[in-house]
Amino acid sequence: MPSEVQTCPKCGAMITPNLVRCRQCKTYLHGTKLEGALLDGLLPDAFKASPGTALMVVTLFLYYVLMVMFAGPSSALAMSAYALHQLGATSSIAIIQGEYWRFATGMLGHGGIIHLVFNLYALTIVGPLIEELYDRKKMLVIFIVGGVLSMVVSHVWNADIWGSIGHMTIGSSGGVCALIGACLIGARRRGSGGQEVAQVMLRWSAYMVLFGLAVSGIDNAAHVGGWVVGAGLAAVMPLGLNATVAVNRIYSLVIFGLLGGLVASVVMMLVALDGYGAQLAHDGGARRILFFTIDPGTPRNRSSQVLAVQKCQGLYLEAISEAEKVAPATEACERARRVAPRYRRPYETLADLYELQGQPDKAKPFVRVLARWPTVRR
Repeated sequence: MPSEVQTCPKCGAMITPNLVRCRQCKTYLHGTKLEGALLDGLLPDAFKASPGTALMVVTLFLYYVLMVMFAGPSSALAMSAYALHQLGATSSIAIIQGEYWRFATGMLGHGGIIHLVFNLYALTIVGPLIEELYDRKKMLVIFIVGGVLSMVVSHVWNADIWGSIGHMTIGSSGGVCALIGACLIGARRRGSGGQEVAQVMLRWSAYMVLFGLAVSGIDNAAHVGGWVVGAGLAAVMPLGLNATVAVNRIYSLVIFGLLGGLVASVVMMLVALDGYGAQLAHDGGARRILFFTIDPGTPRNRSSQVLAVQKCQGLYLEAISEAEKVAPATEACERARRVAPRYRRPYETLADLYELQGQPDKAKPFVRVLARWPTVRR
């Protein structure tokens, strides 16, 4: 038994590394007291076998409920592009303007109920394997860090390398792929006892690549990025439980730091809604489930998006010659930018309008977007 864990840090009783609570004083030994209260105390007994996985399943489900609350019951099956943008998708245009919290909310949200169910199913299979190979804290680190960094990789690949700043993605599949990569590496590190699991994860990794190549709309950059991050973390993390109470508590603090970051990102998403919500009276975006369109959206020329852009342009032309029209034109164009975030015209007009008002700092985010616009539709 390692000398570091011979005695309970609170009462001095003899303990072993696999002991969850001290037998004498009941001190929680696998992390902080808060972790013990959350994962060992609040979760139902049915979830305690894989508490890290259960926590993330509940988190992803509740976030989707939040999305439906804002997007409306009709969006429960599938969300429109406008709703996804408003509710935290990793939109490259918005990230260029400084909304970096989208890297976190992008991995929490999903485009529809089938998307959510598929990822939760995969998570409930691979998550417990990681908790068995490592522990629940390492599983949470791999899933959250892998998921967030998969969104970063997706943005860099699509916007920075390919110049597609209109790119938008959402979903926890990057985090799931991180778990798959970690499970493959962890099983191989276990030796002969992990060969069967390693073979299964190798097949899953191959299916991930083939599925991404065969089906359009799959974010292969996020999947590959998540897999690589997960495999890298699994290669350096020790297998099994941590040997000391102190290390367990460090991991526990890291977990709550990551969870706190997710919560803060969700709060910033809600603040960024700024009263616009995630529903439009005449949304021009289609809502789809797999290969089926369940709502084609309002025809483009009558959609809220196009009408908002047209109003912005009309008031902008008036504001050029009439100073009193600058303020209403700015308000209309700000609304157009929010309602139609992938239309170029509102960014052009807002850059000009803020310059006219002597507010170059407010114009800078729009200038940055315009400088990188080439592949985005008008």
